[in-house]
Amino acid sequence: FGYIKHINSSFSSTNTLFNPDGEYQSINKALNKALENLFLIEHKLKKNAQEYLRSQRGILTNKEFNEEIKVNIYEKRNNRYKALEKALQKLQNKLQENYFRRSLLTDFIVDIKQTITSLMYEEEVKKLTKETIIVVDELAAFYVLKATDKVVGFIALKETNFNSSIICQEKNIPFFVAKKLLKNDDFVI
Repeated sequence: FGYIKHINSSFSSTNTLFNPDGEYQSINKALNKALENLFLIEHKLKKNAQEYLRSQRGILTNKEFNEEIKVNIYEKRNNRYKALEKALQKLQNKLQENYFRRSLLTDFIVDIKQTITSLMYEEEVKKLTKETIIVVDELAAFYVLKATDKVVGFIALKETNFNSSIICQEKNIPFFVAKKLLKNDDFVI
């Protein structure tokens, strides 16, 4: 039993409860936390790893990237997760044209997306006050590992990797793939 809460799903917030200022503040908080984390670990690494982290910091502080997030939230009314995805996709397309090999760039963008998404999710689940079933596009391991006791299940809108479902099973958290989009605050049995 639990109430539905969309975290990182295709659900685009076009309803009257959509709060663009709150969405933008949340993603900015996660971006700043990610930058802080990168600074804290950079000095512990060797040159190649340091360069990788500096490149990630460069993305997170890139003016065009941050402006694209803002446009996606305020003008296109996408939630923070979708805004992040769209901004990273645009950046990936631009970088791919210029300098990166496709496989390296894809891994790089996935790293950034998972870091920011994980930080936003962590903040969001801390605020849960009722038993909640989290809806995501695709279940990643960090969703399960960072779940609080208020998270009573997961629903993915797409097929999910096997590792995440094993972790759900280990933690006794129900998980399934839904064919129908459920709305926030729907009650599911």
